[in-house]
Amino acid sequence: MDEEKFWSLIESCVNNGHNVSSSSVIEHYNKISAACGQLSQADLKEFLSIFYRLREHARNSQLAQAAFIFSHGEMDDETVDVFLTGLIMRGREFYLGCLENPESTLLSMECSQDFQMQMYSGVNIAFQQLAQDMGWNYGIAVASVAENLALMKMGIREQQSIEEIVRQEMPSLFMKYWQ
Repeated sequence: MDEEKFWSLIESCVNNGHNVSSSSVIEHYNKISAACGQLSQADLKEFLSIFYRLREHARNSQLAQAAFIFSHGEMDDETVDVFLTGLIMRGREFYLGCLENPESTLLSMECSQDFQMQMYSGVNIAFQQLAQDMGWNYGIAVASVAENLALMKMGIREQQSIEEIVRQEMPSLFMKYWQ
């Protein structure tokens, strides 16, 4: 499996309109599960490898800030992982848009108020379990996203909270979704 086939599989399972209600997330996950069940062991391992590579590539401070906003201030690595899983599950165009301009892309979501990260927690856990069942170490050693944001806080703007930093960095997204 290559990255083109990875995206084809993901996008073949996305509902029209990219609705992210909890029922469509479950339906999407069930479709991906069924499609992955048809893959050879080698292709399944490559699917997971591509997924984790894409997720790690997306771990930049702006997407971590977006995860902070959508999780209403919860900040740990699992929260960011679940958020990034949701971005990937929406397809290549959305994923690439988030890499290029996270705030604008996330603001353009049709049903963004329904983009609740806990809905993607099950998908994230299932991929982790699948990787473990295959005896594959999916973990990639990177700095913790929470540590990265803490370093931002301790930098030039050390007198500001993470919330204040994120509000300055992504003002429109913050105003729309912070509760």
